[in-house]
Amino acid sequence: HTRIVATRAGFGNDTAAITLIPGIDTTIALRVKADSASPSGTTSSNGAANIVLISMSTDNVSIRGTGANETTVLLFEVRDSLGVPIGGVNKLKVDFAILGGPGGEEYVFPVSGETDLLTGRVGTRVTAGKKAGVLQVVASGTVPGTTKVIKSSPVKITISGGLPVAERFSLSRLPMNIAGGVYDNLRASIMVIVGDKEGNPVQAGTAVSFTTTGGIIQPNAVTDKDGIATVALISGNPRPENSVAIVTAKTIGDSGVVIQKSIAVLFSGPTRILTPSTTVVVPDSGTATFEYRVQDPNGFPLVAGTSIALTVEGPGADELTLFGDVTKTLEDSNDPSTTLFKATVRDKKLKGANGSITFKIAVNSPNGNFSTTFPGFVLADTNAVPPIFGPSTSQSGYASSLTLLGVSAQEISVTGTGAVETTRLTFVAKDSVGTAVEIRKRAYVTFSITPSGGIGGGEFLFPTADSTDASGQVSTTFNAGNRAGVVQIVARANVSGRIIQSTPVRLTIFGGLPDLAHFTASLSRVNMSGWREEPGTVGTVSVQVGDKFGNPVQPGTALYFTTTGGLVQASARTDALGGATVGLMGGNPFPSDGGLAGMGHVTVHTVGEGGVSIQKDIPFLFSGAPRVALSNVPNDTVKIFDGASFDVDYVVADVNGNPLSQGHTISVTASGQGAGGLLLSGDVNVLTPDTQDKTNFTRYRFRIADNVSNGGPSGEFAISVTVSGESGTIVRKFYGILYSPQVSTTVPPSARRPAQIAFLGITNSDLYVAGVGNVENAVITYEVRDSLGVPIDRSQKAYAQYGLVFEPNGFTGGGTRPLVIPGADSTDDSGKLRASIVSGTQAGVVTIVTRIALAGGITIQSQPVKLTVHAGFADQAHFTLIPSRYSFGTVSSSSGIGFSVAVGDTFSNPVQTNTAIYFNSQAGIMTTGTTSGGTYTDRQGLASASLLTVNPRPSAVPYTYVPTPTDPYYSEMGGVVGVSNPRKGYFWVWATTQGRSGKRVGDSVLVCWNQGSIVVTGLPPAATVIVPSHLSSAPISFSVTDGNGNPLCVGTTITPTIRYTTDVSGVAFSVSGAYFTTNSPFTMDNSPGSRFPGAGTTDFTFTVNDLSVPSANTVGQGLTVELVITSPDFGQRNISFNCVVQ
Repeated sequence: HTRIVATRAGFGNDTAAITLIPGIDTTIALRVKADSASPSGTTSSNGAANIVLISMSTDNVSIRGTGANETTVLLFEVRDSLGVPIGGVNKLKVDFAILGGPGGEEYVFPVSGETDLLTGRVGTRVTAGKKAGVLQVVASGTVPGTTKVIKSSPVKITISGGLPVAERFSLSRLPMNIAGGVYDNLRASIMVIVGDKEGNPVQAGTAVSFTTTGGIIQPNAVTDKDGIATVALISGNPRPENSVAIVTAKTIGDSGVVIQKSIAVLFSGPTRILTPSTTVVVPDSGTATFEYRVQDPNGFPLVAGTSIALTVEGPGADELTLFGDVTKTLEDSNDPSTTLFKATVRDKKLKGANGSITFKIAVNSPNGNFSTTFPGFVLADTNAVPPIFGPSTSQSGYASSLTLLGVSAQEISVTGTGAVETTRLTFVAKDSVGTAVEIRKRAYVTFSITPSGGIGGGEFLFPTADSTDASGQVSTTFNAGNRAGVVQIVARANVSGRIIQSTPVRLTIFGGLPDLAHFTASLSRVNMSGWREEPGTVGTVSVQVGDKFGNPVQPGTALYFTTTGGLVQASARTDALGGATVGLMGGNPFPSDGGLAGMGHVTVHTVGEGGVSIQKDIPFLFSGAPRVALSNVPNDTVKIFDGASFDVDYVVADVNGNPLSQGHTISVTASGQGAGGLLLSGDVNVLTPDTQDKTNFTRYRFRIADNVSNGGPSGEFAISVTVSGESGTIVRKFYGILYSPQVSTTVPPSARRPAQIAFLGITNSDLYVAGVGNVENAVITYEVRDSLGVPIDRSQKAYAQYGLVFEPNGFTGGGTRPLVIPGADSTDDSGKLRASIVSGTQAGVVTIVTRIALAGGITIQSQPVKLTVHAGFADQAHFTLIPSRYSFGTVSSSSGIGFSVAVGDTFSNPVQTNTAIYFNSQAGIMTTGTTSGGTYTDRQGLASASLLTVNPRPSAVPYTYVPTPTDPYYSEMGGVVGVSNPRKGYFWVWATTQGRSGKRVGDSVLVCWNQGSIVVTGLPPAATVIVPSHLSSAPISFSVTDGNGNPLCVGTTITPTIRYTTDVSGVAFSVSGAYFTTNSPFTMDNSPGSRFPGAGTTDFTFTVNDLSVPSANTVGQGLTVELVITSPDFGQRNISFNCVVQ
């Protein structure tokens, strides 16, 4: 027990006795009262003297609309001159004001308040506006009975920024060039600066994610108070083929919008030096200018700090001077144009030393030190003839024309595609009579690209200038950049002040590899007449493919097509505009995606940069032959009295209830004696559109009306509903009578009673199981009509019951079925009935039928109306990961090894379409994160991804699986313990998603990746195997594995053959064992057990059998047994040994 005493100067005490329990907080209320008789201390004598802040919930809030904390509560205490909180009659009205502030509609509320009578405290709340910044809050008040104003010290509050916007999302790197093509663990700093729409830094802690096409990068970082986040890009595998790694940074803005930017970081490769293609000739006491390049293998500059030194050696080298790009230290750059250098050599002495000289370029660089030399020659005097370093031409005049002699390729591709990226152009300079100029009259030719600077992709010429050789020829090489387009190359020379030039040479640069963001696929029609067993094309699939720069991809880029219905052309190649078109044929197999008859999809697949799989699914509908159904014409008969009318509801659809394909005509006509007196209106002339909407484009209505009241023709008539089009023609007839005016039109009361229930419509024909955040209910509307087709009124109000039949997708117990609410109801004043269908937790098909019981035991009912209830969240018990192969080699195809998942909900229904599945792998690279549907479930709950068999390989921990005795597959893998002696080659692939309440749902599978080479042990040595005459040899056992001792991959075959050394009539031999024979080779199946060593996977036993006829003398017969072991994506090995019959 504890006694609590509360005291306050100038007030009486209050005491409470309580029991305290460890671990449990206890709250009590104590009240002290002013009492002059009680002990007291000093009391407030002069009223309020100062205002003090005693608490603040936070000093940092976020701008409005971010979802973060936008307010802070401030609590002030007003004290007297002795520091005692005021109370009672000394209470003070305190005003609150914001000083300064960013001006974004921030406010304080309440703006004033009175101090508490007991505590002297008063509070307010500050709410942020739409701008970030700093504000100050001041509390003030006027002391009662005086003019004295007291104030608190300003309270500083920071308003942090809002959500990111793309316009204020900056991405940079430092340096822009690292020697990542040569060395691992080199680093570039990647920095993002993120602001909100007002230009303020976003909230500290905003997450930014990063990906890269080269090396590795830290996956995410959070912004600091300045909106800055930084990660490191680390060089390593995979190295980009074109030296350029693309780093992408992403974050999430307002309303979940993805904001991203990409930037290139150069992984420059080893040092390369390109020297002049001809000997540099230096005139006596003259000069010669030449160009050279220092670059990596892809034409990009070396890293910052690289030093270049140009020197010259040989006779009279001390009489030569070099100037220009003689010594250079490179700065940080990724511009290919910075790899070109120009230098000039000058002979300082007239009639000085002459002869051959050697130029040397030495490069000292983190990309690798390298040096090379190239030749030069100094002429003896001004009249000397330069030596001929190649085939000589006859004597000629000076150059008068420049002509293209040849070009190695006029069509090339952008860099990084693996196709031809360069072309060499050779020109010849000729004099006025057409003779190639000789070396003494050589021309100095410059080369240029039109348009100037190329097309902006970093393309360049090397060299940009050179002198003609002894044959009058001069060459340059054009190097493509990263943009597609057309350029022209022009060669020019200045001959004695006259400019001559070649005819422009046109070069075409085709685009790069496909990019998902520039991949478009569409169908000529979304609804095609394909549900019929007739061959022929029903539509086309058109694809447009661009590279990441928005250029059409290279002509001839392969596209692959598959379909879930009918047939589609298997592949096509793009044209010069990146386009391709294939035909889609109808017929078998009829599609049924997601259980919806007629619905199918075409998948278009290609391979992008880095072997990434790119694909898109295009949904389509195969519609069939037309059907016509009448909804409200009992017995196919209608009666039209004079001056009256009747509305006919009818349905035109195919056998599956789907709309017909585009271009079908629906016409309604009348014939017969009474037809002339009828007026047909409404849906009597319809042309079907291209649609998959079965709600609005299968149900129609027309009116049959007496055209002339009290007159006009009368009699029997026939109504024909004719549907005609590419799917076929059908005519649906029904009959009626138009009564003349003489026939009594008095409607008997019995005719006005309920006679039919017409379906008017439904708000949603597709529902989803409860709790998934999608549509869970639909409202169905009927109209009850009398025998004349007129809606009943309130006097004929009818009581209807709704019947619901539910066919679930699965047979798993539990869960709730859909409901119809209410179960019964009465018509309203206009004869309408409405009911709501509410989904439960089971998916399936709902059928609703409405019935009305009439007098005399008669029941009328509506046509059945069907709804589909789609599936829910992923369930662990219904999640399965399936590899296309349990074991495999290194697949050279960029499509990789396929992995699929089948995902269902708790009740065995396929999960919702586009449920995201996340794949990852212990080794290799998984092609995840695409928006093409590959990692999102389809209508059947299936999703797929591919494993690229690239680094890291399962050759060391942590990229290979090393089980302990308690781990899965320990015994199957041979009982390996620890990491000192692991069985390499095995690794895990995982697939996960989120189930209900964010619960992780997933599966994993262990696979085997063959490495090394095919290893065969245990077969007989060189000694000959003995086969007893007309019997079998002793059992022969051997093992076949990869370099890690694991089984060879799925599809591996072992084929035995026998060759005879002599040919004897009647002789026959065979090889037989438990897993293969001469006539039946072994094939490794795709079963889970094929992953592990053992009998039938790595260990085999067989015998060699003499099957010769009894009369054949086989003793001494020699034969050779050969085993051909073929393993897909891994290799082949042939093993043979000799046998003799004894």
